[in-house]
Amino acid sequence: MLDGVPLNIGELSGWGVVALIVVLLLLGKGGIAFRREVDAEKSRADTWQDAWKAERAAAQERAEQWSELLELARAADRVLTALDNARRGESP
Repeated sequence: MLDGVPLNIGELSGWGVVALIVVLLLLGKGGIAFRREVDAEKSRADTWQDAWKAERAAAQERAEQWSELLELARAADRVLTALDNARRGESP
């Protein structure tokens, strides 16, 4: 709205500056956020943080399960290798 209007703040009166600040605040270009906007962003950030913590916990559990599965696979491989060697008549 004010992009094409050449304004020099030094030439404005005190009320002109106040009016300009009010217009900028109403347009949302003043850099000041309303309380409900701040609360909404905080709520959104908390939601994302909770989701991130839940994902990290799931990833940790998944890593623990993978290591357990790998250990079970190694044990099964040793058992099957020993059975195959016993079937062939070879000693371990």
